[in-house]
Amino acid sequence: MHIPQISAPFRPIHHIVSAGYGHHILQTAMELRLFDALEAGPLTIQELASALDTSPESTGALLEVLRALSLVTVSEGSYENSPSARQYLAQTSDACQAPFLSMLTTLYDSAMTDISSKMRHRGGEKEKTEKDWANPKVLEGMGRASLRGPVQNALAFVRNLPGFDAFTSMCDVGGNHGFYSMAFLDANPRLQATVCDLPHVTGPARQLHEKYGYAERMQVDNLNLETEAPTGFYDLVFTSHLLYNWNGRLSEVIGKLAGALKPKGWLVLNHMAPTQGAPDLINALVNFHTCLSGYPTHSLSQPALEAACHAVGLEEITTSLDPDTQNLLFAARMP
Repeated sequence: MHIPQISAPFRPIHHIVSAGYGHHILQTAMELRLFDALEAGPLTIQELASALDTSPESTGALLEVLRALSLVTVSEGSYENSPSARQYLAQTSDACQAPFLSMLTTLYDSAMTDISSKMRHRGGEKEKTEKDWANPKVLEGMGRASLRGPVQNALAFVRNLPGFDAFTSMCDVGGNHGFYSMAFLDANPRLQATVCDLPHVTGPARQLHEKYGYAERMQVDNLNLETEAPTGFYDLVFTSHLLYNWNGRLSEVIGKLAGALKPKGWLVLNHMAPTQGAPDLINALVNFHTCLSGYPTHSLSQPALEAACHAVGLEEITTSLDPDTQNLLFAARMP
């Protein structure tokens, strides 16, 4: 037997495999309502095990994994939620991401099955992905996901556009769950929204709008942006994480959106920008999953968006880039 000389650490590779179990651990903790139990106050292992009806041994072991994942902290033998767990994992929080995380776990488990085959044969993946958008749980999960910061950032950006307080009409293209529209409507009581999406999506989307109490101020309209353009004229046309499907054909699709703007109306795009420098793991995985799902990329660069907007006559470009997530908010105005 040849004993190799070791010159590099193996633990970083071992960590990749171990971290792959993280979402199962997180899902288990949410199913047990562990984070909700800890919201009542710091608990010892024995107290938490009693509250969850689990064994103290497995409860303590699970807590140590969650501590390694920075989801709980411990002091003097009692455990409590970390700030992130308190805001995003406790059911009592308005920003609770449990529906999104459950949906994402299912989505990734499915997408990451037989990756090599998907990389060789892409046919049909896009159609499967678009079919999933008719699932009410998927719609609400993605809507809840937008409440962890993207909706707040988009609202702050749009509210600062000249003329926002006078807007009376907007079109949310590919908006399905409508959470961005809901935020804009809350900020401007004069505003009415039309949410456009694929025909099989608008029905479940409408039910979600009704559930959240926006039926009177939001209507839905069937739209396949590949072959159609929005109808009507609006003060604001908004779209989020959609136009990457037309990467390389941005002028074509932005021209369709611009055609629905009133004079002095604003086109606002919310998308992931390419990461500068070292890759960000979350963004790189999102982009990889997007490619496996039949799309060319998930990110759009600011220069490409600017060129497309100028090509169709839009001007007064303004942008905001979140350096943490590389999310780009981009606005251009109709003359």
